Amino acid sequence: MSRFSLSSSLVASFYSPDLYRDVVFRWKGIGVLYLLVLLVIAWIPSPARWHFALRSFAAADSRPLISAGQALQAQSDDAQVLSVAIAHYSATRRNGSQLPLLVIAAETIESDRILLGRFDRAEAPEIPASTIQALRQRNAKAQPIGDIRLPASALLVRDAIGMTRHVTPAGAEVADWSPFTHAYPGSQLVQLAAPAYFTPGQKALVYFWAGIGPEGIQGWLYILEKRGSEWHVTWSESPWIA
Repeated sequence: MSRFSLSSSLVASFYSPDLYRDVVFRWKGIGVLYLLVLLVIAWIPSPARWHFALRSFAAADSRPLISAGQALQAQSDDAQVLSVAIAHYSATRRNGSQLPLLVIAAETIESDRILLGRFDRAEAPEIPASTIQALRQRNAKAQPIGDIRLPASALLVRDAIGMTRHVTPAGAEVADWSPFTHAYPGSQLVQLAAPAYFTPGQKALVYFWAGIGPEGIQGWLYILEKRGSEWHVTWSESPWIA
């Protein structure tokens, strides 16, 4: 005869080894059902812990992974975005059938050299402040330009920026374009910033400057949108000219 009733066994299951011996030897068929019910009850806290742990991960811990994924997406789009921007600028510089040679600096612009005019002073309808911030963050330091596609009228030159300035004995940096104009007479120098993205893989912001000397430089902002598999320049403005 069983020593434990069904009601008392629920309490005794937490501390009494005698209960389990009683279930095995005296409860017959109902003992298996009781053990299964007890197993289910014991497992309830585990799924609850998994649920709350997963919610915590989705709310906080997954953000760095999402950001990293967006960064990888941005980097994979950079080459195509910059290629389209250069091709568009080259086409707009056409003088009859002649295209001036564009010398593309092989390093991006550092953030403190990015001049945005009115877009720095207040949020503009064309470009949200968050995208301007993303542009500066992506260009916190100079980066090598990746594998971009250049038009026939352009070439990528390492240390091209170094050919436009020099450091005096006193340590001051001054503009001196004579090495550049001697090496590439009549050519325009272009320096690009790494793009920022309104939406990764869909809409991008490109900043660059282009010029032929210290008094012939112009800054440009392009917005590009992806249609199908191709990027297209949909908006442009020059925030400054020197």
